[in-house]
Amino acid sequence: QLFTLTCRTSPANPPATLTWLLQGSRVTTGSLVVSQDEGGGWVTSAQLTHHLPRSQEVTQASADCLATHPAAHHPVTHTHFITVIKRPGWPVVEVDGGGEVVAGGHLTILCTSQGGNPAPALTLYKAGQQV
Repeated sequence: QLFTLTCRTSPANPPATLTWLLQGSRVTTGSLVVSQDEGGGWVTSAQLTHHLPRSQEVTQASADCLATHPAAHHPVTHTHFITVIKRPGWPVVEVDGGGEVVAGGHLTILCTSQGGNPAPALTLYKAGQQV
């Protein structure tokens, strides 16, 4: 999935430098713009456009925007969490005993689905009625 994030600094003189981290790894920005602020100083903005690969394991990604400036002892960081929404796999129904049961007896049915974020809600129906 493709996503775009924008990070913008407060006015500073000299302008701040912005760096993006995605899942803790440094990535290059799509665009970096430094513009003069009406009230004085310089505003830096950086845009990150990135494609998250399809993966069964990834349900959330973190993107950090780090602003560094000569007057600051430490970078100022803002973290944005991206929730990866995925459709579940097809439901699989398993029936104990091959599906045969004596009238009045009990039958165990298990319905499962692989994946999905958020987790899917599975509902069983018998003759159009929820069981």
